[in-house]
Amino acid sequence: MLEDPLQSLLVCLVLLLFEGVVTASEISVFSVRETRLQQLAEEGRKSASRILTMQSDQPLELQQTTLFTHYLLHLLIGAVAISSWMLPLTELLLLYNCPEALAVLFAVVLIALP
Repeated sequence: MLEDPLQSLLVCLVLLLFEGVVTASEISVFSVRETRLQQLAEEGRKSASRILTMQSDQPLELQQTTLFTHYLLHLLIGAVAISSWMLPLTELLLLYNCPEALAVLFAVVLIALP
């Protein structure tokens, strides 16, 4: 995927930042009081009326969308990390006379586990 480990680190950090934005918006949508949303909708805020509609008519779809977004971002972060860091970490473990199969296994677990 990405050859340079620093470049892949930057991509992972950007994806983590995007996940933080998604998490913050998810928390704000689910924690806002319904009375406040109704007040904002009456004032003409279209976003408040959309959130009210989503919360009342489609709460399951809203949760599924946020969960899917989180899973997709985690999958992308893992794919970038494994494709960029597995080989250097495996080579490092091989320097310490670790068997090759075990080195690959440890590298994948160390990268994908967190």
